[in-house]
Amino acid sequence: MINPNHTLVLIVDDEVSNINLMSELLEQAGYLVMSAIDGFKAVAACRVRLPDLIILDIQMPLISGLEVRKMLKGDERTANIPIIFLDQKNHAINVANKNKLNYQDILFKPFDPADLLARIQLLIEKSQLTNELNKQKLLAEAPPETSDSGPVKSAAYFKDFLAMSIRQAKRYKVDLSVLLIGLDKAQMINEVLSKESLDEFMDAIGQKIAMGLRDSDIVAFTGKNEFTVVLTHTSKNGAIEVAERIRNSIMNTTFLISKESIRATVSIGLCQYVKEMGDNSNILVSNAKLAMTQGLKSSGNITLVAE
Repeated sequence: MINPNHTLVLIVDDEVSNINLMSELLEQAGYLVMSAIDGFKAVAACRVRLPDLIILDIQMPLISGLEVRKMLKGDERTANIPIIFLDQKNHAINVANKNKLNYQDILFKPFDPADLLARIQLLIEKSQLTNELNKQKLLAEAPPETSDSGPVKSAAYFKDFLAMSIRQAKRYKVDLSVLLIGLDKAQMINEVLSKESLDEFMDAIGQKIAMGLRDSDIVAFTGKNEFTVVLTHTSKNGAIEVAERIRNSIMNTTFLISKESIRATVSIGLCQYVKEMGDNSNILVSNAKLAMTQGLKSSGNITLVAE
């Protein structure tokens, strides 16, 4: 659980009324708040004092929220600050901008104050969890490839993150879903590829999965030829859309591994968290895994939902 009294949030919006509204909401919740009325002032503010999270309006004069994000990602000091984007529901984001956004969290105006506070809490807890695990690994002199700062997380990180996400789902009554993603015809692929090539191949698939996720979601390597995705603030229907996007993306990608072209498909099992599961993440994951296993045993290249 984060302590808002030690958490600094930067609000960036060209409308002063919006800044005042969000500032009052966050300050009442105990957060420290600073603000900027345009993107250039936001970047300058980050150079003076690093915020723990940024609420960033997409549509602003002078420089858009997407351009601000690009500038922040280009600076090592600000690259990992979590961002919640604000936008109007009727604003159509074109395909090019969606790619730049990389499926970041977008909160549409007018937003539910409870939803904003829940997203802030979740993203900051995720950021703190990442920082703490990285510190622990550095102390243990873990090799670079085990760092959870990359797009594909470890099984240990996944376990902690899912437990945190379940607490958030229960407390704020928000949706939570899990995807289990298994490689079709894994045995044949394991026999054809060397260990080094197989590791490279699985890493490439993991990164492909991560490209289709928001900052508030994670993908983790949780078993041989298996990934698990945690989708925060996502219902069963939303999770189906994400799963199908991932499945089609992998199916339509040619991976270049050790100078060889490799094609693959995956089967995905999906389960949405319900309050009857309590704090037991094993039930949620097991249900998704059963659906995935059924897909792997059938024709493969399919998404199945555990009801």
